[in-house]
Amino acid sequence: MSLTYVYLLLFFVLMIGAYFLPYRKIKDKVFKKLIYKDPATSTYLKYSHGKLMIEAERSGSDTWKIVVPAAWNADQSAIVKLIVRLSDLVIVSRISNAKDEKKYGIGSKEIIEIFYGNKSIVIKFGHEVEGSEMIYLNVESSDNDVLMVSNSIRSHFPRSAEDFVNLNIFNVSYEDVKMVESVFNNTTYLISKQSNGWLLRGNMLLEDKGRAIVDKIISIRASAIVDDKIKLSPKPEGSITIKLFKKSYTRYFFVGKDDTHYFVPMSGSILVVDRTVKDLFEDK
Repeated sequence: MSLTYVYLLLFFVLMIGAYFLPYRKIKDKVFKKLIYKDPATSTYLKYSHGKLMIEAERSGSDTWKIVVPAAWNADQSAIVKLIVRLSDLVIVSRISNAKDEKKYGIGSKEIIEIFYGNKSIVIKFGHEVEGSEMIYLNVESSDNDVLMVSNSIRSHFPRSAEDFVNLNIFNVSYEDVKMVESVFNNTTYLISKQSNGWLLRGNMLLEDKGRAIVDKIISIRASAIVDDKIKLSPKPEGSITIKLFKKSYTRYFFVGKDDTHYFVPMSGSILVVDRTVKDLFEDK
């Protein structure tokens, strides 16, 4: 064996040692992602904090549905943002075998469970780290260590079930709308798309003016959601029908709730909408 070969071998051994020794010291300790999972493979989310519990499951490739506390349409953006942000979290520091120490409060705050396929990851949050913008947590399915991550994750947590619910009445795009018809107080309102604009009460509106009207209608949003066990009046006070170019249509009925709100029954839930919605169809 030549002297040059020996020197080269020693050099590589030293380089490997220099690389792996400090790596082993910090491996799993700092600067590691909290979750090594593709957010797109998530199939189920459970969030709980005190009496608040929300469960959502993916139905289809990119659609989420609320299943607890009731069967509601989910706010896709809110759920996806939370899952993606969790996947982006970096562990800043780690305290070994400390999850049961009361000073960290693990499990006393929010608890999130996410399924990726058949595998579940449970994250239990604790107190905020005093004097920093960090928060304590433990990944229950991993080990007993207390981890510290950015407290900014809490900005994506729901304060109520409604924060994860899709409160939009019509989930359609302006480009797909062919006609809007409403009936309130026995008065019918109809605006329909034409090749050169929108036709409203015999008058032709330019594209920008017609769009302003249609956008307001399809952007109607509820203020709250309730379950479907409420007894509703059999006679609605109004209705809005939106017909699409794809020959399908969506119609919702507006039932009297009180002097300021309507009930709008939907599959699995009832939305509460301000009565000012009928003003969109007056003096146009």
